[in-house]
Amino acid sequence: MNAAFIESHIFRPSPFFQGQYLTTDKASKGTIEYENGVIKTIEGFPKDVTAKVLYEETGYNKDYKPFSILLIDQLLVAPPKVSKSAADNAEDVLHLKTSFIECKTFLMSFKEHVNILANINDEIHQFNTNYMILPGYLDDVETRLASMCSRATKAICKANKHPKKHDKRFQDNISNSVESYIVGSVHHKVFPVIRDELKAKDAALANRISSLDGVTGDQLGIRDEFICPLPESVVELANLDNLTTPLEKLMALKTTIDRLTEGVNTAVEERQNPTDKEQLCLTSDDLLPILVSLIIQSKCPYLESNLYYIQHFHWSDSSKDEFGYILVTFQAALEFLNSTDFHNLRPAKQKLNKEVGIEKILEIASKDNEEQANQNAANIHPIQLSRSEKQLERITRMLEETTAEDLKYKDEYKPLGLGKPTRYSGVPDVIPLQDPSRKREQLGDFLSALQNDGFDTCSSDANSSPFG
Repeated sequence: MNAAFIESHIFRPSPFFQGQYLTTDKASKGTIEYENGVIKTIEGFPKDVTAKVLYEETGYNKDYKPFSILLIDQLLVAPPKVSKSAADNAEDVLHLKTSFIECKTFLMSFKEHVNILANINDEIHQFNTNYMILPGYLDDVETRLASMCSRATKAICKANKHPKKHDKRFQDNISNSVESYIVGSVHHKVFPVIRDELKAKDAALANRISSLDGVTGDQLGIRDEFICPLPESVVELANLDNLTTPLEKLMALKTTIDRLTEGVNTAVEERQNPTDKEQLCLTSDDLLPILVSLIIQSKCPYLESNLYYIQHFHWSDSSKDEFGYILVTFQAALEFLNSTDFHNLRPAKQKLNKEVGIEKILEIASKDNEEQANQNAANIHPIQLSRSEKQLERITRMLEETTAEDLKYKDEYKPLGLGKPTRYSGVPDVIPLQDPSRKREQLGDFLSALQNDGFDTCSSDANSSPFG
């Protein structure tokens, strides 16, 4: 909105005719008539408008003199037009970036960042080639990288010339992007050390999860009303180790809980009798055992290491405030898993159904593809185009592992040139169990059809410069 638009909707009484009002611009070129709850434009407007007054309120200026505020059903003058490209760009710079590629692309989109990014690139290279991470000294690594991110963020914010540079959301986006780029660039050096430091905890958690394989939801304390399959959440959590930046991993945890909540609420609505007056609500006490069940099904091998990585290598205050409860919820779920005695579980009320059909898995991937297609059509966030395809590709590979015994694993996903990720021997329970009586050829045709699709893959040269 500009001044002309605002002034065309602020009026003072006409000194000549009762019931008429003049616009507050210098020339007072606009005149309206206000009577019986209806405003009519008289002169000085592009076209004749008759607007109904829906609501009236009284306000007071600094001299305590009253004025009326009218809510009308239509504008008297059309607002200034903003080009679609400008509107899209304004939305894009305020949209939170999470992945390494998104953050890199965002930072490189400003030409005034070139020299600063070159300096950042040099510091990252020095860290990766010369800095030795000693066991027990992760605190020093955290301090060094946090200092590097702080200096880079200040330099980029000072150099940036974007009109939104003073918007808090834009500044938060810069801060998150710098952090994700720097930490993502050293992920291949830092995260293996974190895994070594926490290997005892990860191993203990893996053993506990393995011992609980086959435990049903009611045995874990989930209320009968909330027991339902949640394959979307399982797939999201099982993919955690394939992500690179702390913020990206944190967003995956958030998505896991969001899809958990949506799935449970949908199941409750479908089962509930329409005549029931009492509405069931998912509380934090109900959420914890459901989340524990998801952790058991996803078989994420380095969950302890991932939570440490998020907690100690993500420093942006804005994201911490917004997503802090997510991290706390997962930490509480792990504490529940590690400290609870599961030896005397009550008998299961129903048989555990670990199998989720192929149709359901395709439905998950298709939903993500549809959402992605909508984003692509809107041309708002083009850098997110390949995420759903990668997820469908990952599901296809896991299906292949369970059906083709002699199929040699071929890694098609090398995130950001950081080498082949470690694979966990366990397969998430979202993958369907095979029926021995089922013909092998039928599933082979299905997998063959999937393989014919052109999925995107992400790879890069590990020795290349992060900004190429």
